[in-house]
Amino acid sequence: MSRAARRCEPSTYIRVVSRAAPPGYIAGLGGNVSQAITRGVRVTVRPEFLAHQSDPKGGLWMFAYHVQIENGGPEPVQLVARHWVITDATGRVEDVRGPGVIGEQPVLAPGQVYDYTSGCPLPTSMGTMHGTYQMLTQRGERFDATIAPTVRARGLARA
Repeated sequence: MSRAARRCEPSTYIRVVSRAAPPGYIAGLGGNVSQAITRGVRVTVRPEFLAHQSDPKGGLWMFAYHVQIENGGPEPVQLVARHWVITDATGRVEDVRGPGVIGEQPVLAPGQVYDYTSGCPLPTSMGTMHGTYQMLTQRGERFDATIAPTVRARGLARA
């Protein structure tokens, strides 16, 4: 295992870089991007601050998050549920759970990539998000694919 990866739990790897890098920065990916691999399923998240949809005076900062899920495993998997943990700068935590993503429960064949974009309003100019996607294998086995922490911050989250 390289120095850029550390083992977090069985079959999950999160790439990390030196302490001098901004939180969530992944070497080679650029910007404030997070990435985790669980049982061959790679989840990459890139946040983007949406100035045109935000109202800082009204206490609203809007962020998009662009997600790429790649099945690097040997068998098809289906994304059946999501769990996001969203924390704002005051420490307020919101759990978001539900079936699939953006109304879909995609099936990814080995080597297939699924991309989607969604949004997240925050009452502060900075926050973090992390979580899991519940995946279902063709054999009926369920596992949680890690969504590594990423920082949403007005100054860091750029396209």
